[in-house]
Amino acid sequence: MRRRSRIRGRRRDCATPGSRAVSSVALFLQKVAIAVLGFLAGGKLAGAIAAAFFIQYGQHSTIVFLLGGFIGAILLLALFDWALIVVSSLIGAHLIQSAVVLPATGSTIVFLGLAVVGIIVQAASLRRG
Repeated sequence: MRRRSRIRGRRRDCATPGSRAVSSVALFLQKVAIAVLGFLAGGKLAGAIAAAFFIQYGQHSTIVFLLGGFIGAILLLALFDWALIVVSSLIGAHLIQSAVVLPATGSTIVFLGLAVVGIIVQAASLRRG
């Protein structure tokens, strides 16, 4: 039996550096994907705002898209954790609230209460970690 535990120990030690490298790459790619999404969304939003407020923004559309894209990427990278907390709390509250049969007012109160509790619990976890 000692032989088996030694072999398992070696396999675990050999897998640890590989798993660390893979998880580091995954986290890096997640940040890249968030930044790219923020860039595209920010550029599109900046273009829409420029089109709404300026008649002849076509000459500077590339500059507007790039500026909006950089601002969007920075904002989404900074606020991604909070956006994820809020969205997951709202979805969780909706799933629980839809499983319980209540009148409209009670259903709204339960939904809001669950959403607030979910946000508070996840925000506390975010601060600790």
